[in-house]
Amino acid sequence: MAIRACSQDDTGQFLSLLSPKLSRTPPFLAPTEADLAKLFDGGQSLSEPACAGVFSGGELKAAALFGIWPETSTPRDFGLIRPGDGIIHWFVCNDPAAGTELLNHCRSLLPARVFVCPEFGGLAPFSLFRTGMLPVSFVEETVVMLTNGLTLPASAAWGPQERLWFRTDIRTDLPSLELPSGLTAGRDITGTLASSLKVFAGTDAVGECKISPTTLFGRPYPGRVYVDWLGVEEHRRDCGLGGKLLIEQMRWARENGATACVLTTHAGRPAHRLYRRLGFAGVGAARTYCTC
Repeated sequence: MAIRACSQDDTGQFLSLLSPKLSRTPPFLAPTEADLAKLFDGGQSLSEPACAGVFSGGELKAAALFGIWPETSTPRDFGLIRPGDGIIHWFVCNDPAAGTELLNHCRSLLPARVFVCPEFGGLAPFSLFRTGMLPVSFVEETVVMLTNGLTLPASAAWGPQERLWFRTDIRTDLPSLELPSGLTAGRDITGTLASSLKVFAGTDAVGECKISPTTLFGRPYPGRVYVDWLGVEEHRRDCGLGGKLLIEQMRWARENGATACVLTTHAGRPAHRLYRRLGFAGVGAARTYCTC
């Protein structure tokens, strides 16, 4: 096997590498050659970006885009990634041996601390869930990470960098919002299937749920809404306010043409229990990996 630089001229090879993985992962959609340009866009945020691939018999077996988080940048991914850290923006392979060879090549050119497929990584445009983390359904890549000493980084506030994906069909009989005494609600519609719903105690906002249309490759994905944010002040979490906000947003989205809702949550947070109670089903997970 040989390692050489890759570019968008290799899009045909990238398609053959990516399409089988994406087609077996329902939240994803197989890309076109034009869509693959988005894989390279993230390199603009890195210092000394490079794209390399492992070839065997002229066939691409593994590919990655990597570089350094610039010294002038602010920390990312809940403060875990700091200026000067190495970043492997995206990583794909169809053979663990080729993947290991490429991972070692990238690490030899990067600092000791290397983050692979961070939250803002290059796989994000290929998913309804807007995260660049490595899907666990990318089996070969996951094997490479786990057999080469990489682990899931964790922050004190959010825990391990693993995201769970959830989806539900939106029912037609969802109830209208009823709030406890003393609370009021206001909706700010920001576009088609996009709104922010806030709950107030007097003039103080005590909860909010934001939704927007889902997209793939920058194009709207019909009939789907994505939960951008759901949060309730801690002292208001004993009356089911979070669930009420989400139900009301789904009801509004259904009235405006949406038939399904998707969201993500960190695996270490308790919110996923709420989503399951509301009828969401887990459809996948994705992770960031790190050398330390």
